[in-house]
Amino acid sequence: MFACRPLGAPVVIALKPGGVELWRQGKDQAELVDQAPSNKARSYLRARTKELSPLRVFRAKTWGRLDRQYQLGFVDTGLMPLIEQETGERLTKLVGRVYQGLQRSLHPRKKSVSADEGHWLIKSAFWLLAAKILHDKRVPNFTRLNLLDVDDVFARVARHYDSGGKTGLAGIKIRTQKEREALDEAAGEISQFSDLGLVTTESLSHVYESALITQSVRKALGTHSTPQYLVDYVVWKLAPWIRDIPEDQRDVFEPASGHAAFLVSAMRLLKEELSPEGQSGRKQYLRKHIHGVEIDPFAVEIARLSLTLADIPNSNGWDLTTADMFEGSILAKKAAKASILLGNPPFERFSADERDRYAAQGNPVVHENKTTEVLSRILPLLPLGGVFGFVVPQGILHNKDAADLRSLIRREFEIQEICLLPDEVFLFSDAESAIILGRRVVSPSPTQRTSFRRVWNGDMKGFKLDYAVSSRQDVPASSLSSNLSGSLRLPELFALWVELGLLPSLDSLADIGQGFAFKGRDPSEDTRTESAQEFPGASPGFSHFGTKTQLHGLPEQVWLNLDPAVIGCSRTGTTTGQSQVLLNYALVSRGPWRLKALIDTKGNAVTSRFITVRPCEGVPLGYLWAILNTPLANAFAFSYLTKRDILVGTMRKMPVPIASRDDMDRIAALANKYFDEVLREK
Repeated sequence: MFACRPLGAPVVIALKPGGVELWRQGKDQAELVDQAPSNKARSYLRARTKELSPLRVFRAKTWGRLDRQYQLGFVDTGLMPLIEQETGERLTKLVGRVYQGLQRSLHPRKKSVSADEGHWLIKSAFWLLAAKILHDKRVPNFTRLNLLDVDDVFARVARHYDSGGKTGLAGIKIRTQKEREALDEAAGEISQFSDLGLVTTESLSHVYESALITQSVRKALGTHSTPQYLVDYVVWKLAPWIRDIPEDQRDVFEPASGHAAFLVSAMRLLKEELSPEGQSGRKQYLRKHIHGVEIDPFAVEIARLSLTLADIPNSNGWDLTTADMFEGSILAKKAAKASILLGNPPFERFSADERDRYAAQGNPVVHENKTTEVLSRILPLLPLGGVFGFVVPQGILHNKDAADLRSLIRREFEIQEICLLPDEVFLFSDAESAIILGRRVVSPSPTQRTSFRRVWNGDMKGFKLDYAVSSRQDVPASSLSSNLSGSLRLPELFALWVELGLLPSLDSLADIGQGFAFKGRDPSEDTRTESAQEFPGASPGFSHFGTKTQLHGLPEQVWLNLDPAVIGCSRTGTTTGQSQVLLNYALVSRGPWRLKALIDTKGNAVTSRFITVRPCEGVPLGYLWAILNTPLANAFAFSYLTKRDILVGTMRKMPVPIASRDDMDRIAALANKYFDEVLREK
């Protein structure tokens, strides 16, 4: 039975002379679940028809993680993603070999090919693979296909993809004998590959994530494939709201659709929710209500095949447009017809060249971040009752670039949920992300509540398995309008910060700033900016915090050039001679203890890797040092800041105890006693 594992079958029904056996495929071995003698085999299978149906297994895999009533005890749904990944890895290697073989045969002297040449190579390789999959799945018009007859293969795939129909797809032209020979060789390799009858759309997503995409292309297009568990989470969380939308108005649009993960999942939901009266026209209905736009032609090829596989045996006809969504009016036109917006847009910022190009075309971008730009263009077009679910960079929840977008969301949408995710979600990106789910309303209800969830790095395994989160707070939606720049990011320990909201803030005790930064390049080759040794005109200071720096010590001293000619931004770091507490700018830990405060009585110069905290008149230096090393300060930093840096503006708002001068002096004296004890130990 273990040999069945590569097929991806979570359940195996074995018919034997003695009867019928039901096996559950596990990660390491198969397990016999049930059996019946041969004289009862027919009635046994008939009685379990619904329980063993592909629809029940699919619901167990997707809905089961959100709703336990759909779970199946005899199906290891956790195994299915592993098998799909294995299959995807094998397909990735196959597509890569075929592509590289075609490139070597047709362009042997080129290190890289043109866009048109690359598109032909990708399309040819993928149409050969598509024919193999459709053949192995026994799709009509492919069951008797000779995979070695390339002309017939391309003709049948073109017809299945509705070439020349509504999609306007062009077939593949074989222009030379050399191309034919190369394609014949590629077809031979694909035809000899193992049976692909159980390949899923999830396996194809791995091909999109891993095959033929260089790091430069990935960065330019913002390619970061959405894991299937996230796609299912978004779509099935929105399912109750989607059911509220009239059947004939459930139009789905995915901008930057990639391999169409969200479209496939939404299509499955629409198919399931289709009324009995609508089932007869299901094929036309689904193709009328599913829409995507994507700039990468390779992704569109995978998307087209994924949607087709998810609706076997029907042919293509899907509305997938290959285009730059920031050019022209395509984004607005597609979004204006949609009542369901889903996706995972590029997280990157626009480059200067992109901004100039779009402006020259008459399509200037308003925002720095691409996700913010997409959402700002399409969310205003959602009709009342329309819903959205997006995976976004966490910065959208709190940065200045997205302030107008957040204002729109708070004003015109009810937010069902915001879920913060760590930096290990995407295979080729370490970006911290978030899921945000919302619905357009006339005006948000004052009693509306939002579920704010968070998953830390160590808990991602549990989230992938059954969507368990590290923390959950269900709060009035108005709570998301915090005093930190209208943020939609609810801090950890929210109730605590509400209770402490009337306390004074850190900036009432001290002037808080950041160290200086040198210019990007030295003004001349012989101008030194920093050295371990003293040089003419240099001042003593600190440039790096140092991981081994102790609370009772200081970083390693260096010599810094404070000449204005070499400094890009001086801030507070060039002011010397003032006693100060130095705080780390970069986190000292990914865990809860993120701060280290140090006392610098001399007031050295410091670079931007430090935050300077200089006491107001009457505030002892030791008191500030003690406050900034407390659990309260570290809890504040852990709750309000991301993994990147300790932000000055945020720390200024940290609540501090109400203390008299005597209280401050007493705590400062205890701090000094601590330093004396440390020195005595040395």
